[in-house]
Amino acid sequence: MFVGWGVDAHAQCDSTALLAQHFLGDGSIALGWPIGGQVMKMDVGVRNVSELASDGTGGLYAIWGDLPSCSASVFAEDVYAQHVLANGMVAPGWPAKGLPVCTLPETQQDSRICSDGAGGFFAAWEDYRSGIGQVYVERVTSLGQPAPGWAVAGQPISTLPGYTIQERLTPDGLGGLYIAFEQYDGHYHAYCQHVTAAGTLAPGWLPTGALLADVSSDSDQQDVAGTTDGAGGIVVAWDDTRNGVDADVYAQRLELDGPVAVDVSLVKAEASVGHVDLEWLTSGVGPLAVQRRELGAPWIVLGSTSPDGAGHVVWTDSEVNAGHRYAYRLTWTSSTGQQTSPEVWVDVPTGYRLELAGFTPNPATSVPRVTFTLPDASPARVQVLDVTGRMVLDADVASLGPGRHTIAIDRDLAPGLYWLRLNSAGHELRTRGAVIR
Repeated sequence: MFVGWGVDAHAQCDSTALLAQHFLGDGSIALGWPIGGQVMKMDVGVRNVSELASDGTGGLYAIWGDLPSCSASVFAEDVYAQHVLANGMVAPGWPAKGLPVCTLPETQQDSRICSDGAGGFFAAWEDYRSGIGQVYVERVTSLGQPAPGWAVAGQPISTLPGYTIQERLTPDGLGGLYIAFEQYDGHYHAYCQHVTAAGTLAPGWLPTGALLADVSSDSDQQDVAGTTDGAGGIVVAWDDTRNGVDADVYAQRLELDGPVAVDVSLVKAEASVGHVDLEWLTSGVGPLAVQRRELGAPWIVLGSTSPDGAGHVVWTDSEVNAGHRYAYRLTWTSSTGQQTSPEVWVDVPTGYRLELAGFTPNPATSVPRVTFTLPDASPARVQVLDVTGRMVLDADVASLGPGRHTIAIDRDLAPGLYWLRLNSAGHELRTRGAVIR
């Protein structure tokens, strides 16, 4: 369990330092974490931690509102986040004072966070850039960058008039998220929106979001909260005054979106140094052209391809430049004419970063593989320990050089939990893995 808090109250700021602590199941403090808590930011102007979310590898993400100054005349918050690893250290490459998620001149407040299921996180907040409060959402990768296809500084989740406020986030289990929120136009109305991993609305969802209770406009539905239903949908509850001044609690379940007839849907768009890997799933289409463009440039045709027997289209683009952003799409001809898939934007990194993916797959079988990324040829070791602390793998991997690598453990491992460590150039990453039969 992670706990976050602020200390050293100021007349205008809630706190001047943000800390977190990692407790194990028996109530003890996790290895590497100081007794007094790990400092995530020490600076005048910070406010209390809004929420915490798991990074999926034993660490955490924290989000908060940050004041540029504690002066009474300056009260416009920004949204900041921090990534702390399982060992209590700030993740490599993340600023010591936190990552600016949105720092527009207008106020961004009441920020929320949840895991994106892929090592990064979703952040949402009330944003006043348009003059009234509107809920904005952003997806951020583990590297602290906006996810491909997502607008920098966030994007609105609803086209409703008036204020949209008090958002709550729930992962959908498919890489996207549900956002329960309230619209205020003199009364509060409960809504929910479904956004995919690519930043688009889920199929069938309206730009306004889904109204949860179609009742008298003179009543209020507020203080929304949501949780997954375990089947890809969400259950949202709220306080409701439809029966009088005293609020009752109502709930609504929204099921996972039903099948939607589409010709082409995106499965994967991933960039590594020197190449971009793409995959689409198609239904009943013939030959397709793969197209690419950069911002402000025309589309160019990279080549043509056809789906495999299962309808998958896989393409690797190896003619990309480090640090550039590219858009991709497919075009094909149907009985109604020329068709085009939605474009997807991908950022090509400038270099590799130290990363520990862990067992692949996880859980693994009796002879697991360990996947990791090295940024350079510096001395590096991969270690695997069982729950008793016994070393079952201690491999020198520096000779593999920069890039993503997978090594196999050369003996069977008993079923159970294991700790994995990657050390390189004074940095250490940790994660857990499981072995099953």
